[in-house]
Amino acid sequence: MVSTRKYMVGRTTVFADRQGPYQFWRQDGAGQWVEVPCVCDPDYNLVCRYHEETHRRGNYGLAA
Repeated sequence: MVSTRKYMVGRTTVFADRQGPYQFWRQDGAGQWVEVPCVCDPDYNLVCRYHEETHRRGNYGLAA
């Protein structure tokens, strides 16, 4: 049986198992849950490790 964990990073709910995180969900402005690609959230000034490493200072911002 695979163990799944759920935790919050900022306002993003992250689902993870032994191999790592696999789903990210956040409420939109209307209160609906939508799947997002990562925990990057400008409202909380959060940048995920992937975007932090691939989008250095001088680039045009985070990839969507």
